[in-house]
Amino acid sequence: MEKRLMLIGLMGFTLTVFVYRTWMKTKWHKKRHFTTFYTAELEGEISQVKSGFQGVHFKLNNDSTEYIFHPEPSPTNGHTNFASIAQVGDSVKKPSYADTLSFIKKKKVYRYHFRKFH
Repeated sequence: MEKRLMLIGLMGFTLTVFVYRTWMKTKWHKKRHFTTFYTAELEGEISQVKSGFQGVHFKLNNDSTEYIFHPEPSPTNGHTNFASIAQVGDSVKKPSYADTLSFIKKKKVYRYHFRKFH
């Protein structure tokens, strides 16, 4: 009985450590991607775009860096989801350290704020 309790306790501890490390690793990755995106000055046409678990991934035609961000739909955009309308050939513009990304599609400008990870 005592061995069984020790085994259950050890399994619980191991599971807790695993969950904590996974959470910290995810948090670190999101912070790193956010810093790359937030500090970058972006202006160009989208050459690649995809949506995934970790956010929206895109590359520009004048930059080999893959940027990942978490756009928040806005009432001014009619709550339009960035990932569902962004396509290759559309343009983006964002000064470095700005809190808004301008997305240009067929001469219409959509502005997206994004989730910050500190």
